[in-house]
Amino acid sequence: MRKRASKETASKERAPVRTLAILLLAIIVLSFFVGIAFWKWYVFNVKEVPIEVSVTDSALLGFNAGTDKLYFGTLASEGYGDRKTLVVSAYDSTVVFKMRGTAGDWVTVSDNYVHLLPNGHRDVIFRLTIPAGTPPGNYTGTAIIEYHRRMFWE
Repeated sequence: MRKRASKETASKERAPVRTLAILLLAIIVLSFFVGIAFWKWYVFNVKEVPIEVSVTDSALLGFNAGTDKLYFGTLASEGYGDRKTLVVSAYDSTVVFKMRGTAGDWVTVSDNYVHLLPNGHRDVIFRLTIPAGTPPGNYTGTAIIEYHRRMFWE
């Protein structure tokens, strides 16, 4: 009878620990899903714009004024090219620019975090600088443009 009582007592002592562990696990799982839902709400638009540049070893300079990509034309090693773009948003937002790929690594943006009021716009300059010693060829990358909702503390 004593063994049975001690088992029941031990079981009752472990019950709060078990309950706490289950509660902690539930909070972690719920936080994960709330975080995903918040991120989907916070980042309301993402655009991916291809980047293209041709590198030459001559003094040749080429232009491409197409608007479907960030074309930088033909540039020599250690040369640079600029593209001016108008960023527009219908909402109170922050626009964030991220670059990927070989040509993306060579791009800098005049203003990486652009705050726009509703129906606001701003000019942004993308500068692509060819590193010294880059062999001739065609190089590509991607500009990822994220539109974030402005938070009350921004």
